[in-house]
Amino acid sequence: MDISFSVAMDQPAERRDFEVAAGDDFRVLLSVYAQDVDDGSLPVDLTGKTLTLKVAECAYPPLTVSAAGAAQTSFVFVPGNTKDACGRLPYTIKMTDNVNGKVTTLAFGAMVVRNPDARGCPSGSDYGWRGYGRLV
Repeated sequence: MDISFSVAMDQPAERRDFEVAAGDDFRVLLSVYAQDVDDGSLPVDLTGKTLTLKVAECAYPPLTVSAAGAAQTSFVFVPGNTKDACGRLPYTIKMTDNVNGKVTTLAFGAMVVRNPDARGCPSGSDYGWRGYGRLV
């Protein structure tokens, strides 16, 4: 399964939420454009940059997937990445320039993981953890 979205460099970091089933293998495909109004233009080639998708800073252990920049960057998740996950897992996608070290946040949001087999997923009675997931 592929989850694909686009962001523009001239805009603040954009919220993108997506949903997956626990234990699925999937790719998050990201296209970055120079300007929000560039209809019909090609994505920016991000060669020389590293993109990192970091999931669930509130969960243990946190999950980080890095990819080399390209015209369309692909973050690949394998079944083991989400097999024990459940709930709303916040994530950020950051781009690091390999030359000067500048870090830019491109997108953020929630990866919603549906896991009917998970035990101990947060519920409405878990005050303080409502809305967060866990990654075991």
